Amino acid sequence: MTGVTHHMKEAGFVVTLAPMSTAVYTSEVDQTEKQYMRNEFVKWRKHYIQGQQRDLLEMADSMLL
Repeated sequence: MTGVTHHMKEAGFVVTLAPMSTAVYTSEVDQTEKQYMRNEFVKWRKHYIQGQQRDLLEMADSMLL
């Protein structure tokens, strides 16, 4: 998702994320053993693309909740 967002932003598109209701509860990483808060967008938001670290939540223009 981070890679797709990066390339869409480079092409000039506006990016809106529409996660499932269980994908984002807070902006904090869930450190519980079974990850009850299920913050997938927070946990997997940072990736290296073209040699630079990119952050999905920083690149997105909006998020539907």
